[in-house]
Amino acid sequence: MSIEDRLFTELDTDPEGLGYNFSTQTDQEILDLLFVVDREQNVVLNSNILLAWSGAQGRLKRLTDGANLTGDFSTLSGTNQGYCQFLTTLINRENTTLDASAGVITTLFTALVIATVLTVGDTNALSTLATKNISRAEEIKVLQTKLGHIQRMRVRLA
Repeated sequence: MSIEDRLFTELDTDPEGLGYNFSTQTDQEILDLLFVVDREQNVVLNSNILLAWSGAQGRLKRLTDGANLTGDFSTLSGTNQGYCQFLTTLINRENTTLDASAGVITTLFTALVIATVLTVGDTNALSTLATKNISRAEEIKVLQTKLGHIQRMRVRLA
């Protein structure tokens, strides 16, 4: 689907209820609505970001202790030990990625917070890295939209 087709569909159907209204809004106002940064998009984290995240606040040390059942985590359950081993492997391996929004990953992090290997702050920090704020234009891949596109859409939708 072309940019103009995606833009036409967006402005014609307003699937997110942003309130595009060619009767009461100027072309600039409609364009501005498209570019309001008001939503989040998940970002897959690469090994460099994971390594940087793990290096802060002693996270890698805690995860390594959990993986090896040492230090404060000598009595960690087998499941949580496995979670720690999984994360330390991801962190230490080059060219790996992690989708922190995946259900199983969310469960893993929740379990490690309950086991006190990680803190809520640790998971919030990772969550911040794993999301970015975007506009509707970016979400529907019409970032190249200019005022002239909106003017053409006004004519097509009339």
